[in-house]
Amino acid sequence: MNALQQANSKESTKEKILNVAYELFSRKGFDGTSIRDIAKEAEVNLGAVNYHFQSKDRLYFEVFQHSIKWVDKQITEISDKKNMSVLKLAVETLNFFLQNQNAMRNIFKLFLNDNFPMLDDIPKDQLHFCPPGEEAFMKLLQKEYGDKIPPQAQIWVIKNIFSLVNHFGLISSTTYYQKLCKEIPQAGCVFDETSISHHVNATIEYALANPEKFDHYKHLYEVIKNSKGK
Repeated sequence: MNALQQANSKESTKEKILNVAYELFSRKGFDGTSIRDIAKEAEVNLGAVNYHFQSKDRLYFEVFQHSIKWVDKQITEISDKKNMSVLKLAVETLNFFLQNQNAMRNIFKLFLNDNFPMLDDIPKDQLHFCPPGEEAFMKLLQKEYGDKIPPQAQIWVIKNIFSLVNHFGLISSTTYYQKLCKEIPQAGCVFDETSISHHVNATIEYALANPEKFDHYKHLYEVIKNSKGK
């Protein structure tokens, strides 16, 4: 086996461990999943898990990071489509969440773990202050509105939009909500594209009309900028 084959072999083993750990951690939680469980399910030995990740805490953190990077990549690819706007990106991000609802629920389960490990040696640029897709939304906001919306207000706009998309996506993915829409259609399925469009437009209009009200976000903007080395 040459060096390139060895590298590919190590990469595929690491990827296999990450995928199995993602499934087990999201299903059983951090405390309910052992390294032995992950090694057995991934069909690797314990030494391979320890070699790639050193500890269960680090493996959990990397599983979460890997998931967030995947979402960020998908939203960024959507944002690169022709004639994309902030509003269209919000709608298409919602559609992406709905098409991948099981994966999105699992990521939330990882995030909501009470024992989420925070590792002391993780560089700040690997910590997520803003949601995945933040840079894609920021680029479109700046392209459409320029300095009419100051940077600190742009952060609020993006957080608000992402919160809406998350909420709409999670609620829409539940069996209860889907049954409700079928059984009581006159009630209306409020978590749809039209509804999120109204929310996004209202959010942007508020930021445009009240740019001075976001001074309390200036510190967060500086933290985010510094963490990315900008």
